[in-house]
Amino acid sequence: MTSFADFPSGHQDAVTVTRFNFYGNRILTASSDHHVKVWDQDPKSSEWTLTDTWRAHDAEVRDAAWNGPFTGQHVGTVGEDMKFKLWQEDTTQPRNSGRRFFNCFRLTSPVRAPYVSLDFRNIALESWLALITRDGLLTVLEPVNPDTLSEWQQIDQFRVCAEPARGEETSFKLQFHRDPMDMTHILHPGWDSRSLSLVVAAMDTVKIYRTDANRKFYHALELAPHNGLVRDISWATGSIRGFDLIASGCKDGKVRVWEVYTTVNDKTSTRQSESQRNNSRAQQVSTLTAGLGSPLNLPASSNIPRATLSPNQQYDGQQQPQEASQSNISSALAASSRPSNPYASTPTPTHTPGTLTPRPGDRDGIFSHTAKQVACIDSNHLDVWQVEFSQAGDCLLSSGDDGVIRFWKRSVDGEWLEFAEADVGDE
Repeated sequence: MTSFADFPSGHQDAVTVTRFNFYGNRILTASSDHHVKVWDQDPKSSEWTLTDTWRAHDAEVRDAAWNGPFTGQHVGTVGEDMKFKLWQEDTTQPRNSGRRFFNCFRLTSPVRAPYVSLDFRNIALESWLALITRDGLLTVLEPVNPDTLSEWQQIDQFRVCAEPARGEETSFKLQFHRDPMDMTHILHPGWDSRSLSLVVAAMDTVKIYRTDANRKFYHALELAPHNGLVRDISWATGSIRGFDLIASGCKDGKVRVWEVYTTVNDKTSTRQSESQRNNSRAQQVSTLTAGLGSPLNLPASSNIPRATLSPNQQYDGQQQPQEASQSNISSALAASSRPSNPYASTPTPTHTPGTLTPRPGDRDGIFSHTAKQVACIDSNHLDVWQVEFSQAGDCLLSSGDDGVIRFWKRSVDGEWLEFAEADVGDE
């Protein structure tokens, strides 16, 4: 890198977030002045011009991120006003009008702590969103309809650690694994291609979470020790190297790099495959038995929501079992008379509500995970606030209290060395 593009941000307070979009030709900036700005790069002159500015929150903006460009231009923000907001660009509105990005979805924190970090995950045309609060409550959501991001539903929620004491300094950060395929897909080709992986900085430790066969997150691995609060984490792309590369920046001024190895438990994989086949057969038998006339005898206080019941099942608790049995027989006969559709899609399994307790490990999981710390770098930052791998995963950037950006690369013998630095405060 031979030069830097310098332009005034125009914010009235400290800039808290800067993010590039998927293609690197747009910059998002957020500030403590409650506002968000979007900048576009001129393809000819390479200059950055302001596209729009708007008031995103009623308090300081803590984090912001671009969603993938596959369903339009969307920006997610979280602020000290306890809210997450999703903004969609309306290209029919003029530039710098303050109306070019409109709020299409919002979510309020379910606990008395604001959201402090967010990240998006994109697989093809599908999107996922992860949020974490200041006290460590992690929430993962997905759109109800992938074609529009105006409605989202929760798929999991849990605490990543015990709730911090009142007044205690906290630090939480999260990031999805963003490669199209991760190590679980490479090692197990039959594994769910929509499985998710998260790395979370939780106080003074780093934790990795993955989804299991039921698409629920389990605690896969913990990266320790750290001698202070973990300020930031970064998960390098490039699973082709055969292991995952994760970096952490700590309050003690150290930058740590970890290699995470994933292996397949052959016995567990075989046992789970047999269990899934047995469960499938049992479910088919149960469905046939119910269709042949088993009585529907639900109590009046059933936990099944009425909105999910069929018209024949929405009764007032006084319906006779004979009538319910006749209804089931009629439904079974009607279903058997219809031709089967080989192209019908399998319905998405419903997810149970999340819990506020820490998520345990997957004892019967298919995969095993181990980690090795390959570097513990004294960064000279005093306090490391940000770490990030390059797109290829072969270069690591760090910044901290000293106002210097340092670039680290791995040498031939495996040691991470500083090869460049830039003092952004130097005029």
